[in-house]
Amino acid sequence: MRWYRWVAVKLGLLAAPVSSTYRSVHINHHEPLEEPQVFPDNRIVSSKYTAWDFLPKNLFEQFRRIANFYFLCVSIIQLSIDSPVSPVTSIAPLIFVVAVTAIKQAYEDWLRHKSDLQVNNRAVRVLRNGQLARIKAKDVQVGDIVYVVDEHKFPCDLIMLSSSNEDGRCNVTTANLDGETNLKVFQCVPDTRSYQTPEALTTLHATIQCEQPTSDLYLFRGRLHLHGEGGSAVGDGASNPLRSRVISLNQQNLLLNGARLKNTRFIYGCAVYTGQETKMAINSVYQGKNKWSTIEKGMNKFLAFFLVVLLSEVALCTGLKYWMAGRPSGRPWYNPSAATTNITAKGVVQDLFAFLVLFNYIIPISLYVTIEMQKFLGARFLAWDGDLYDKERNLPCKVNSSDLNEELGQVEYLFSDKTGTLTENEMIFRRCCAGSRQFADVNGRLFEVIDGQVQSALVDLTEPDVMAFFQLLVLCHTVEINDPSLLPLASSEALVKGKGPRRKGRSFSDESMRLRQLRGEVLYEGASPDETAFVSACRRYGVVFKAHTNTTYTINYLGQEATYEILRVLEFDADRKRMSVVIRTGPDTVKVMVKGAETSVLPRCIAGNVDAVQRHIDHFAQEGLRTLAMGERLLSNEQWLSFVAGLNEASNLLVDREVKVREMYERLESGLTVVGASGVEDRLQDGVQETLETLRVAGIKTWILTGDKQETAVNVSYACGHFKKSMQAFQLTKCEEVSTCETLLQTMKQTMALEGDKQYCLTIDGPSLNVAQQHHAGLLQDVTMACVAVLCCRMSPIQKAQIVKMIKDSPEHPVTAAIGDGANDVSMIQEAHVGLGIFGKEGRQAARAADFSFGRFRMLMKMFIVHGHWYYYRVSTLVQYFFYKNVAFITPQVFFAFFSAYSEQPVFDQAYLTLFNIIFTSLPILAFGLFEQDMSASSLLQQPQIYSEQRKNARLSKKEFAKWMAIALWHAVVFFFGFYLLMVPNGGAVLDSSGQTYDLWTFGTAVFTLVIIVVNLKLLMYSSHWNGFLLGALAVSFLCYATLSVIYNATIWKGLVSPDMYWIFFKIWCNAAMPLNLLLLTVTALIPDLIWQVSQKTQQRRRQQAVFRPPSNNPLRPPPPPTTSSCCSAFSSCLWPSRVSLPNCQINQDGLSYLCCC
Repeated sequence: MRWYRWVAVKLGLLAAPVSSTYRSVHINHHEPLEEPQVFPDNRIVSSKYTAWDFLPKNLFEQFRRIANFYFLCVSIIQLSIDSPVSPVTSIAPLIFVVAVTAIKQAYEDWLRHKSDLQVNNRAVRVLRNGQLARIKAKDVQVGDIVYVVDEHKFPCDLIMLSSSNEDGRCNVTTANLDGETNLKVFQCVPDTRSYQTPEALTTLHATIQCEQPTSDLYLFRGRLHLHGEGGSAVGDGASNPLRSRVISLNQQNLLLNGARLKNTRFIYGCAVYTGQETKMAINSVYQGKNKWSTIEKGMNKFLAFFLVVLLSEVALCTGLKYWMAGRPSGRPWYNPSAATTNITAKGVVQDLFAFLVLFNYIIPISLYVTIEMQKFLGARFLAWDGDLYDKERNLPCKVNSSDLNEELGQVEYLFSDKTGTLTENEMIFRRCCAGSRQFADVNGRLFEVIDGQVQSALVDLTEPDVMAFFQLLVLCHTVEINDPSLLPLASSEALVKGKGPRRKGRSFSDESMRLRQLRGEVLYEGASPDETAFVSACRRYGVVFKAHTNTTYTINYLGQEATYEILRVLEFDADRKRMSVVIRTGPDTVKVMVKGAETSVLPRCIAGNVDAVQRHIDHFAQEGLRTLAMGERLLSNEQWLSFVAGLNEASNLLVDREVKVREMYERLESGLTVVGASGVEDRLQDGVQETLETLRVAGIKTWILTGDKQETAVNVSYACGHFKKSMQAFQLTKCEEVSTCETLLQTMKQTMALEGDKQYCLTIDGPSLNVAQQHHAGLLQDVTMACVAVLCCRMSPIQKAQIVKMIKDSPEHPVTAAIGDGANDVSMIQEAHVGLGIFGKEGRQAARAADFSFGRFRMLMKMFIVHGHWYYYRVSTLVQYFFYKNVAFITPQVFFAFFSAYSEQPVFDQAYLTLFNIIFTSLPILAFGLFEQDMSASSLLQQPQIYSEQRKNARLSKKEFAKWMAIALWHAVVFFFGFYLLMVPNGGAVLDSSGQTYDLWTFGTAVFTLVIIVVNLKLLMYSSHWNGFLLGALAVSFLCYATLSVIYNATIWKGLVSPDMYWIFFKIWCNAAMPLNLLLLTVTALIPDLIWQVSQKTQQRRRQQAVFRPPSNNPLRPPPPPTTSSCCSAFSSCLWPSRVSLPNCQINQDGLSYLCCC
C-alpha cells in the first residue's frame, strides 16, 4: 500500500511521515557517518491545486456540499429512467453552478501560483565549494549556508552563524509573520560569530540537532555540536579550529523565513527548515475551528424541510396515480376498454423518480453560489468604507472571512481586551515609588508626593533608594537604540525637504526615525511600550541609556557614564509575568534586576518595605495607571556560576527543556529586595465611551477581559462608561475557597431575583474564576449573564477563551464576538463566533487570527449597528426569497398533476426549467443582496435599539418563514388557477380567426411569463432602496427572458427539442387579451404583498418616531444633548429602555446619551 500513502500525501489527505522527534543538520553538507535524513526542498506551495489534480480535487470539494450532491443524484436519475423532461434541465444548471465556482477558485489559485513562482525564483546566494553562488530560492537545501544582505528577506528558516556586526547581532523585522513592526534583535552563538567570510565558513565542521518543525513562532529547541580539531580555543575560524563542544540554541538564534534583515550589512545562516516545513508555511494554513453563521445553520434546516416536502409530494402523487388507475373512472374516456395498470416494482420506482425529477426544482440549485458571490463581493464594502479607515496608519478594514458578514448583525455578547483595544497602548510615565516614597511626573520633571500633594522641589536622584530604582529602570529592559545611518534612505537634505526615492520594504517609520536623528534625538524602540516609556522618562530626568552591545549596557547617570556587563537577560513571558537582567557589579558580585506584575514580584520579595510599595501600587491602580513592581538580588560569583551551569544543562535538553529552564528562572528570581514600583498611563481611545453606550442600547452586553490588576481595570471601566454609578456593583475576587465562592454567588443570585428592576455589574478576577468554573460553573453562568456589564481582571489568555466558551455554550446559545489587539487575545478571538482584531502597535497576531480587522475600537459601532444590520437583512432576505420563488415556480407543476391524471406531464418547457434559476431570476436578487438598505446609516446609528430586533436569527424564524411560504403558495394559486379559469371554461379561448385554442404549451408559457413578472416585481416592491444596480438587474432579467423566448420560439430545433414550442410566445402576445390577463393576475398576486409592505413600513415609521436621538453630522461622534422641554413635548416613553426611569429628560453624566421619561 505504499503507492496509496504516496498518493494520499500528495493530495494532502495524509501528513508526510516524520522519522523522529528531532533532526540532524550538517552545516555546509559535510558528510556524516550515519545515513543522512531526507528533507524537502525550499519550494513554497500556497496553491491548492495543480494542473493535473484541479479537476478531481475541485469536483470532490464541490460535491461535498449537500445541495450539489443532491442535484448530481437527480441528474443521474434522469439519465437512468424514462425522464419526463430532458436531463439537460438538471445537468445544465448544475454544470453552470459548478463551473462558476470552479472558475472563481481556479482564478484565485492561479494568483497563488503566480505569487509562489515569484518567491521560488528569486535569487539567493549560498556557499558552494568555498564561494558564494547565486541560485534560485527553491533550490536551497537543508544544511546550506545562506548569505543575506540588508533589507532582504530570509529565504528559509536559518540558524544564524555570524553577521557584519562584531558582537554577532542583527536587527530583524517580523511584520510579515506576526505583524510586529518593531525591530527585534537576533544573535549567533559566540563560538561562530568570527566566521564572517566564505573561506572561514568552509572550515566550519558542525552539526545542528533540533526539533522537527512546529507552528510556534516563538519557540525553538536545538543544540549546536562543534566538531573541533586539537581542542584549541575559539579563534578567527580560519586558522584556529574550534574545540569540540555542545552549545544550546533557542529562538534568539533562529531567523524565520519571511522576516527581513534591517540595519545590518549581512548575515550568514544555516538552513534548518525549508519549503513547507518553515514556520511561516506551517502557520499559513489556519488550523482553527470552522465557524458557521447563524443563517447557514437556519438555511440547512429549511433545506431539510423542503426535502421532506419534496418526498411527500412525490409519494402522494405516485400513490394517487395508482389509486386512480385502479378505479374504473380512472380509465381514459377516449379508451374505456383500456386494461387496468399492473403495479410492478420497476413501474413504481419509475414513477417515483419521474415525479422527483418534476418537483425537484423546489430546492434552489443556485442558492449556494449566489450567497457565495454576495458574501465575497459584499465584503469589499467594509474595505471601501471611509469611516472604517484608519488614516493615521493608512489601514483599511480587512475581511479575513467573508462567510461571517451577516453574523455581525447577530452579536449579543462582546468580549473586549483593554490595553490597546480600548486604550491607545501609548504609555506615559506618570507615577513611581522608591521604597516608601512616592513621586509624580509633572511636565517631564519629577517631584515627590507627600500626603497626596505634589511638592515644589525636584527629586534628588542621587539618594540611595532613588538611585537604585532608576538604575534598575534604565538597565532592566530589552530596548534597542536604532542606528538610522544604516537605513537606505535619501540624503539628509532630501529628507528634510521631504524628497528622495522610496525603496520597497522601507516604512514611513524609518524616515521618521531618520528625521529625529537629524534633530539630535536618541531613538529607542522596544517590544513593549512600557519599557520604551521607562527609558524615555529616565532620559528626561538625566539618566540616559546611551549604548549597548551584545554583552554591555552603557548609561549616563546625571553626567557620569558607566558601562555594565550584561551576563544574562531573562525575557518576559506570560507565565512568569516578569523579566530580569543580570549585571556584574564587581569582580565577585552579581546583581539580578527584576520587574513585572506585582503579583509575580512582590511575593518573591523577602526584604524592603513591601507593604508600602503595595499601598502605592494600589493607589496608582485607583488612578487607572498600569503598574509594575521592581526588585533586585545580589549574588556571589559562586552562586551565579552554579546557576549558569544548571541553566546550560537545562537549555541543552530537547525534551522538557521549557519546564527545566523555568525551574531555574524561579530559583534565580526569588529572595528579592523590593526596590519600588511604577505607574504608567494608557489613555482611552477616542469614541470608546460613545461606542460602548451605543452597543448597550443595541442590546449587546460588553465584557472587558484584561490582565491588569483589579483597581486599574475597575477605574478604566468607569472611565470608559462600561460601569455606571447607577449600577449595583458585585465583586467575586480573592475567593480561593470553594465555600466562600459559592456563598458569594448564591447571595448575588438571590439579590438579583429580589431586585430585578436594577442593573448589575460584576468584577471577577482570575483565581476566583478558576474556582467558580471548576466547582460552580452553572451558578457562575447564571450570575454573569444576568449582569449588564462584567469585568474580568488578572486573566490569562486561556481564561479569556474559557469565558467566551462558557457564554457561547450556555442554554441560550447567544452569538458572541471577541475583540483584541495582541497575541494573548488570539485564543478568545478564535473561540468566539465572530473574531475581531485591532491592528495593534505591539503586533498583529490578533488581526491575522480575526475574521475582521480594523484600526480603532470606535469603528466597531458602525461595523455592528450599520454593516451588521445591512448584511443580515440582505442575506436573510436573499435566503427567504430563493425559497419563495422556487415554491411559487414549481407548485403549479404539482397542481397540474391533479389535472393530468398524475401522468408526469411537465407543464413548463424544459428550456424554462433550465434557465429559471440561473438567468431569469438570479441577477436581481444578487443586486439586492449587495446594495439593499432598509434604513440609512444615519438612521441606524441614531436608533441603535433597532439592532436587537434582528437577533436570534429573527428574520429566519418559523413565523417569518411561514409568511414567505404563505405568499409563495398564494402566488402559485394565482399563477395556475388564474390562467386556468381564464382559459379552460367554455372549451378554451379563441386565439385568432383560425379557431386555434390554448394548448398545454401555451398555458405553460403564459404561467411561466407570469411567474417571471411577479417574482421580480415582488423583489422590487420589497426593496427600500431602489438604485441603478437593482433596476438595471431587473431590466436585464426581463430583457433576457424576452430575447431568449423570441429566439427559442422562432426556430425549430430539429433533433434537439420538441417543435411544440414553435411560435408559442408570439401567439400569446399577439392576443390583445393576454397583456390584460397578465396585468390582472399580477395585481391580484401582489395585493397581499402590498398590504404586508404598507403594514411593515407603518410599524417601522412609528418605531422610529418613538425614539429620540438628535442627528449628528458625524455618525461616529456624540450628538448634542437635547433640551428637557423639547424631549418631553414630543415623546412619552423612555429614550433608553435599559435605564432607570426619571420624571424628566436628563443628560447622563457621560454626556453621550439621554433619559427621556415624561
